Amino acid sequence: FTSVSSSSCSQASVSTGVVIKDGNKPIVQISTPGYDETSVDVINGCPIDFFVDGVVSTLGATEIGSNVLVKLPQNDWPSQVKIIHTDTFMTVDVNVDYSSTFGCFLMVQVYLPESFHVDETLVGLLGTPNGDMTDD
Repeated sequence: FTSVSSSSCSQASVSTGVVIKDGNKPIVQISTPGYDETSVDVINGCPIDFFVDGVVSTLGATEIGSNVLVKLPQNDWPSQVKIIHTDTFMTVDVNVDYSSTFGCFLMVQVYLPESFHVDETLVGLLGTPNGDMTDD
């Protein structure tokens, strides 16, 4: 999250990046750089940085490894990047948007299949399951 410094809103923060890590699959990161920074990709007028396992990539590649699919913006969702783990069906939708108050930001939705609830320990969505609220 990035804190917003604006005269109209002093207590807000917006998402400017997301990292998707699931087991041994490639780590996917999408972020929008700060002001006056450039990027290889642009979605909805916003510069977008895209990394796979820490290496800068372009959003032109749609398949990463054998189990990760990245769907680029389509006509029906022109500002959305969708990351799908094809073996577990975990899906992350990243919508890129712009506000005159907040600048470029990401709206992220994570979809977890029911199978994740049975034997999985989810870390990072809403904190860690250790009972310590100070590290959430």
